[in-house]
Amino acid sequence: MKGEIKRNNCKIYCAILKYGIDQFTLEIMEHCSPNTVIEREQFYLDNLKPFYNILTIAGNRSGFIHSEYTKELQRAHKLGYKVLDETKLRMSSANVKSKKVTVRNILTGETFYFTSLRKVAQFLGTSHSQISIFIKNGKLFKNIYSIYLV
Repeated sequence: MKGEIKRNNCKIYCAILKYGIDQFTLEIMEHCSPNTVIEREQFYLDNLKPFYNILTIAGNRSGFIHSEYTKELQRAHKLGYKVLDETKLRMSSANVKSKKVTVRNILTGETFYFTSLRKVAQFLGTSHSQISIFIKNGKLFKNIYSIYLV
């Protein structure tokens, strides 16, 4: 693969292949702090209107459209792709919006721990909005389960 030239539709890649790398330069326009980098990038996009930039808004991929070929590659890559349960658990645990929930069966004394309202709902065979209502009201679900946020 080393030394092999791949063809794609990227404007700058095609231009480099056509005109040669020595016809292009890479320059640092300005040094700035991380909290002003988007503002300064937008300044240069607005004033220089660089030909090879496909995005017009700094820090935003809005307006970018993948080619049909790229979309097909992405679909093919994801086809049959399974996320491991362990990975799902780690992702759920890392989600700051995720609510940790405890469910206690008052008849058996069993306690179950979940990383989200949706997981509780799946376990109890209901919707996450129902679970949310029972948590807010403090009532037992099916007169058996005590549900509360951790």
